[in-house]
Amino acid sequence: MVIKRSMKLFIVLMVVLILTAATYAFAYANTLPASTYAGDGNVSVSGITVTNVQYTLSLTNDPNTTYVTGVTLTLNSAAPGNTVQIKLVAAGTTWYTCTNPGTTTITCDTSAPSVTVTAADNLRVIVK
Repeated sequence: MVIKRSMKLFIVLMVVLILTAATYAFAYANTLPASTYAGDGNVSVSGITVTNVQYTLSLTNDPNTTYVTGVTLTLNSAAPGNTVQIKLVAAGTTWYTCTNPGTTTITCDTSAPSVTVTAADNLRVIVK
């Protein structure tokens, strides 16, 4: 009785292990052509490189509160679809649309809604 139960458990675990490995292999094999400029997360994205990030800060009467009111960054080539958005708070849902005059220098107004320097814990850039 114990051997049958152990054998069933072993078979179930092996099936789960095989399915997990197959799913991982499938996801790892997904690639996109370099011309799409696609990617996400903390990895290198082919085609677009973001450099020279500069933050514009706004001081308030409270010495403990400083806001990020703008971000300027440089792309290694013009945005393919002329749309650039940034996000400053990892857990937040606010995306700021940036000005992209067809050049590689991008300016983003982050004054509304305002974000404090201490809340700005991430810089996520989307280039479409």
